[in-house]
Amino acid sequence: MNDSAISMDIFNQTTSTNEVQERLNGLVPFGLYVNLVQTIACFDFLVAPFGMVTNTINLKIFLTTGGISADGVTLTFIMLALSDLGVCVFSWLWSVSAFFFVLEKRFQDTSQTSLHFVVQPRVIGYHAASGMNVFTITTTLITIYLAVMRCLSVARPLTFRGSLSPRKTGLLFAAFLVFGLGTRLAMLSQREARGMYNPRSNVGKPSILNSRNWKDITNPISAAIDLPFPFVAEVTLTACFIVMTRALKASSEFRGKTVPESNTKSRGNRGNQRANLQQHRETHQIGSEGKLSAKDARVIKQLLIICLIYIVCNAAKLGRALGDIIEPEFFLTGRFQNFEQNCLSSKGKRTAQYASGCAAFWCEHASFQGAAIPLAASPMLAADAFDVDTPVLRLSSARLIGSWRAKCSYSFRCRQALTD
Repeated sequence: MNDSAISMDIFNQTTSTNEVQERLNGLVPFGLYVNLVQTIACFDFLVAPFGMVTNTINLKIFLTTGGISADGVTLTFIMLALSDLGVCVFSWLWSVSAFFFVLEKRFQDTSQTSLHFVVQPRVIGYHAASGMNVFTITTTLITIYLAVMRCLSVARPLTFRGSLSPRKTGLLFAAFLVFGLGTRLAMLSQREARGMYNPRSNVGKPSILNSRNWKDITNPISAAIDLPFPFVAEVTLTACFIVMTRALKASSEFRGKTVPESNTKSRGNRGNQRANLQQHRETHQIGSEGKLSAKDARVIKQLLIICLIYIVCNAAKLGRALGDIIEPEFFLTGRFQNFEQNCLSSKGKRTAQYASGCAAFWCEHASFQGAAIPLAASPMLAADAFDVDTPVLRLSSARLIGSWRAKCSYSFRCRQALTD
């Protein structure tokens, strides 16, 4: 058998509709699979640009206010914004490739002539999904790190508060990114895009081909990383959520008992009230070792929202991991992996996170009007990035999204707040 015959045989085995239907046999028909891809692609196509814009605004504000040279916590928020931006970009690329995939399949079903693109849409979609996985792993690791460090700062403030410098934080982010790249590059190395010829349509175009060692490489990586990773993240963030909730409750009770009477007596004089309030905050922050300052309490409130949203959104990935354990056909190389991997777990989880991130921003904006509130495009991005304790930064969504003038005004107010 010559190379051309081998190529045609491989093409028929890897890209035919019958083979896809066989892989989804017993779960959903191929038509429903295409509908699911179309629905998720529409959601990603609409939400991902919003995430790209808001994260770009966040990065600009961080850099304008000197976030790189600030403390390690502020630099961590910059890394989160970068990682979230990467997820949004690759998510949008995947949605575009999914649209072309659906268009190709719909046209084949409703027309006498077939519609073919220069490159198979699945080639672009697969690489875009791999990029999403890299930044999703990075974002999850940074979120876990941020929650754990905040818990340690609450439990042992003198030991862990300010323990990591910006340089160490940058090195840690680089290590997270290298880890995510290493896991995905090992899988990408076992696939290649090769030009294949389809004799049925008389069309040749690049298609994804798996190597013979595909299962030997992907199965151990999935078993060692993709399966335990959701459980580790869920348990860790749940424990951090409980610890921070208890600390916040204790701090709230302590602060309610120690509010100075001078604040209530000087309500007629706004300047004296602000001076007394600032003096109380400084005294409270320095004098109570076991309690939280007002600034720390606000940060913990926001982190609680972030952790709670991630715990809820991570349920989809937990379901996937449980499915991989219970039913081997749900595994990455199993018979059901097309439906489970592409529809239920990966894309649905990420789009749910984007929507929940918007909900977290609105909740934060309504509950803490006196806090610094940059936009959040995903639940991984904290709202109190500047860590300033001032009521100056009050914004409406119309001013945030409406015009360039609003953005410049916001940056100016941020700089003014940091210098006060």
